[in-house]
Amino acid sequence: MRFQNEYIRIIDAINYIDRNFKEPVALKELAEMVHMNQNYFSTYFKNVMNCSVSTYIIRRRLKHACLLLATTEDSIIEIASASGFENVPYFNRTFKKHMGMTPGEYRNSANK
Repeated sequence: MRFQNEYIRIIDAINYIDRNFKEPVALKELAEMVHMNQNYFSTYFKNVMNCSVSTYIIRRRLKHACLLLATTEDSIIEIASASGFENVPYFNRTFKKHMGMTPGEYRNSANK
């Protein structure tokens, strides 16, 4: 019950991220959305979600990228862009760090 009450305080920010992860998401906007200052929101979010705001956004973008890699023939460049990553080398590094393989390797394993 405690988690649910804490989660409810930031649900608008989480929903906003989930709807707008393809665009740059500003911490200031998220904090204002839930009527908190940036520092407090950042700490509160991390305590409730067990990850930072930036990590949550990256994970959301990677989830979308994995879906596209598994279900489309789009290029890695197109998928990176469609998932909110402005820079393909950063996308590749981030993908490998979080997923343990490159986007190409993920696509190959998903298509087997």
